[in-house]
Amino acid sequence: WQQNIEPHCFAPHVKNAGYQTFYAGKYLNSYGYPAAGGVEHIPLGWSDWYGLVGNSQYYGYSISNNGMKQSFGHNYSTDYYTDVLKRQGLSFLQKLPSTDTPPFLLVLATPSAHAPFTPAPQYNDTDAGKPSPRIPNWNVAPSPSKHLLMQQVPAMDATAASQSDMSYDFRHGTLKSVDDLVAAIHAQVESMGLLNNTYFFYTSDHGFHSGQFGMGYDKRQIYENDIRVPFYWKGPNIPQGAKTDVIALNIDIAPTLVELASGTSPPDMDGRSVTDYLFNAAYHYYDKHDRKESAVGSATQQFLIEYYGESNKADSLTCCGGYPGFQCQVCDSWNNTYSCIRRIDGSNGELNGTIYCQFKCYADGYVETPCMEGTAQGDGEYYNLDEDYYELNNSIHSLSESNKTEYENMRSEFLKCAGQTECNALREGVIQPANDFKYVKNTIPYDERLAKEMQAWQYTIVRTDHV
Repeated sequence: WQQNIEPHCFAPHVKNAGYQTFYAGKYLNSYGYPAAGGVEHIPLGWSDWYGLVGNSQYYGYSISNNGMKQSFGHNYSTDYYTDVLKRQGLSFLQKLPSTDTPPFLLVLATPSAHAPFTPAPQYNDTDAGKPSPRIPNWNVAPSPSKHLLMQQVPAMDATAASQSDMSYDFRHGTLKSVDDLVAAIHAQVESMGLLNNTYFFYTSDHGFHSGQFGMGYDKRQIYENDIRVPFYWKGPNIPQGAKTDVIALNIDIAPTLVELASGTSPPDMDGRSVTDYLFNAAYHYYDKHDRKESAVGSATQQFLIEYYGESNKADSLTCCGGYPGFQCQVCDSWNNTYSCIRRIDGSNGELNGTIYCQFKCYADGYVETPCMEGTAQGDGEYYNLDEDYYELNNSIHSLSESNKTEYENMRSEFLKCAGQTECNALREGVIQPANDFKYVKNTIPYDERLAKEMQAWQYTIVRTDHV
């Protein structure tokens, strides 16, 4: 991966466009370990590198300080990791020349709100005693109409529910420090007189569940609470308060950053740049009653979701811990391996759309084996979220054969597509179920009025973990 994939990430493209690049925070779960090259390994494209060794921690961690190991202890004032990231980001900005400031890319990847959910001391009581939202799918378990893992997840008892609620509160506490970080970085950029040519981007790697379908904490599932993430942009020519129903994915981040820096998106990246949707008013709305008035209202949008379940053997269930001392809860298995098509068909008046999923089954030795027909594991799951937003009722058997064929054709094509030409055509079109299928596209011509300006803009990213 380090030889063949990492060199093609966004950082080398941005640095080659003349930017100073700075990264601090979580990178990959095994980063910094000896088998992965140790802390001496600095990914290509970063002028300054402060990557976290291993997975998220708030205290007692080590980082790569530009190739040298630096360790931290357990003192809040000097070691709390989100605050350390804030100070590192501010230091980078303050060292930039005050005149003729070069373009820069600043990425801060906080541990919040990942386990072990450790808030700063002043935020220990954030939302204390407040339960997680009791939405209709909260603690609905076991779920016999869903795939095998969900059939094996028990309903939370009082202890599990209480610990899930406390995790929800603790996670909010960790995010208060992220609020402080964002405010400080924004204030520093403003003090430098750079707000008018700096973009701020805020997102997370995936969602999280807090009791939905009996799962007290963690992620890994096909449902909305796990797959949705915050996706906020602020910067020049982005109208304040504007929203869009254009679907943006985590794979869209890299091509967007590269286009903002260089004016073009690398064709080998699977994602697509969202710059047009940021700047083009035809895609925006400001009130929920205006949603169908935007250009997205009649468009078809779809994308692939896929995941490979983790476990030790075929009949084993993975147990995930949360806050230290909390009981472990069922969260994964090999058979929790799936690929899904998530679609919103505006031409049919859909606002929330549908999701269609198929699963894999494994025998000992991680040998793929046929799933049992007549079960959700073998037949799949399907939800119309305009009718069943909380995904309570698996409606896979409501689909006609032609509907299933269309979804299966689309799923097959998504699984093998690569690069912008193939994958983005699928996201914007519908495969007609025929051997010589064609794409039906719903797009607006790209507005190039900002193309040259983009190449001179700085941008700052804050990425949180498991929001």
